Amino acid sequence: MPRRTVYLSDPDDRFLQELKEKHGSISKVIHISLNKLRAEQLKKYYLQKSESYPELRKAQAKVIRKQEREEQL
Repeated sequence: MPRRTVYLSDPDDRFLQELKEKHGSISKVIHISLNKLRAEQLKKYYLQKSESYPELRKAQAKVIRKQEREEQL
């Protein structure tokens, strides 16, 4: 996979370094961030859908539970 150079401001760089120390690596921080973003997008998507379909309600509940667990951490 090709590498990209990203230039950050000093506050953003310090914040990223704190997250790196907390989680162990930059790639893990990015992975966690993308998963949170994906979960938020799914949550918004399922909240917009009609609740008349049982499978949508089940998926919606799963996404909401996962999001709540992550917020507690």
